[in-house]
Amino acid sequence: MAKKITSIALAMVLIITCSLGATTALAAESNDNTGQNETIVIDGSVYEFEDAYWNGMPATYINNLTENTRDVVYYDEANGSVYWNGEPMAYIEKVSTTVAEPEDGISPLAAEHWTYKGKSSFKVTWAHKATVFVVAGAISAVVSTVIPGYTALKVVLAIGLKGLKELANAAVGGTVEIEEYYHIYTDGRIQYRWDWTFIAPTTGERYGPFTSYSDADFS
Repeated sequence: MAKKITSIALAMVLIITCSLGATTALAAESNDNTGQNETIVIDGSVYEFEDAYWNGMPATYINNLTENTRDVVYYDEANGSVYWNGEPMAYIEKVSTTVAEPEDGISPLAAEHWTYKGKSSFKVTWAHKATVFVVAGAISAVVSTVIPGYTALKVVLAIGLKGLKELANAAVGGTVEIEEYYHIYTDGRIQYRWDWTFIAPTTGERYGPFTSYSDADFS
């Protein structure tokens, strides 16, 4: 059954009990902070998600402010690997891309004036007993290849810690599908919409779709 979370949750502090696995103290090497920091409370500990770069690659630093530990998850697009504290923990493979033909331009969201652009599918695998943060980092690495700036924290807030824990315990990966739409305003502005879904490999259970929008702009 599809699992959804309302957009209100994106503005709330998430407080939920979850088993996380040990974190590791980590020095801030090659950390160019982008200024996007957000804090949530998990299992009584305060975590700060810090968007930055690791040796030029987009990364998320996860700072446990309660225990004073620091971890980093980042994606190396050159080899398709997601790293946790420098160790490869997940792998991403693009499976297919479907581009809409002119006759396919009528969107299932036509009532909202969205035009279907296409769909991309990715296979993501992660190591056994991966933490929820590794799973979130792997999924966000996939989604951010299509949706700019989609962070691990956004995955946490979308799927939820409970859902991520289920995935970490029961699976070693799955499929991410991302559908793209656009709308052209009368003044020439273009806005994009993306709907992404995670599909568990064994049960076929779907998490999503979760929707993101771009700011309408001229292009």
